[in-house]
Amino acid sequence: MGTISVQALAPITLQVLGEHLSHDTLTNLSNFTMQIALVVQEERSTNVCHSPQVVFNDKNVWANRQNHHPACITYDLDDDDSSSEPAWERFLHAKDEETLHFQAICPNVSVQPELKPSIIDELQDDLRTEMMQNLQLYRGKKGMDTMFDHNEELMQQLRIFLDIHELWRQIDPDGPTAQRVLEEYKALPKDMPRDQMTEQQKFHRFVGDILKLRIWNRHGSPFFHSRKDYEKEQKHNWRTLEKLHGEFQKKEDSFPIKRGKKFKGFPVHFCTSDQESIRQYLMQIKEYKQIIDSDEEDVFYTIECRIIGRLGGILSVWLYVGIQEPQREADFLEE
Repeated sequence: MGTISVQALAPITLQVLGEHLSHDTLTNLSNFTMQIALVVQEERSTNVCHSPQVVFNDKNVWANRQNHHPACITYDLDDDDSSSEPAWERFLHAKDEETLHFQAICPNVSVQPELKPSIIDELQDDLRTEMMQNLQLYRGKKGMDTMFDHNEELMQQLRIFLDIHELWRQIDPDGPTAQRVLEEYKALPKDMPRDQMTEQQKFHRFVGDILKLRIWNRHGSPFFHSRKDYEKEQKHNWRTLEKLHGEFQKKEDSFPIKRGKKFKGFPVHFCTSDQESIRQYLMQIKEYKQIIDSDEEDVFYTIECRIIGRLGGILSVWLYVGIQEPQREADFLEE
């Protein structure tokens, strides 16, 4: 969404200001606008919102001149222009804003609300069905049958697992709780059996091994000092994460799969619900290709979808692709 917005609005900005600027200033603005579009175009394959190059509103455009790591970016756009190294460099300075007057094309912009739960449920069902049909069609062309196991207990476990991953995206890995959890995880003996672990140690092992907790900023997160409610929010997220993990591990010893099978799979996150785009992205994932190309005859596939609505009509889309394969003697030896 960020890519499209910047690229689409840049020419509009040029059009609105063009009536009131001199030829030289207009030329500079045109070059500046083109640079914005080029930066966004080059980063189309990534989520450009993770590290914004520019921000803008109906008054001005600011270029990011600070550290581009998301954990280090501050958003004090009202800093004094006289600063030798401003974090955000204005395109129009104070005197320009006083002398240049223009009218915005759309002065009142409202943020769309989250999609209704009924619409999200329909999107989830449609996406799950489409992915199942694609899998059947792909394997059918190779002369292989495709069977699915979508029993409610298994799907519930996968939904909890996807909820854990969605919540994990909201947790600051540079906060004090994350640092404490990482220290506890590193202190755990690698060969310590799970049946000898406390519930807290199991949680730390899960965060370290499955969620791959990693500290990114050695100076810590700056947001704990700039936002009063941030620490409270993060503590709540950690408590919720631990609670979800407790629910998930209840079925660990009796994971709801068919007798004589072993289960494996992986979650994938998308910022779009477009089925064709998701299908193309999946075909580029090596793990997905390995699963759908399995030449085993007695296998069962499981596909679960979880979509979370955000403000502005933005969707956070999770897809879990799993397979149940026959257990071999070697599998028992590994255990």
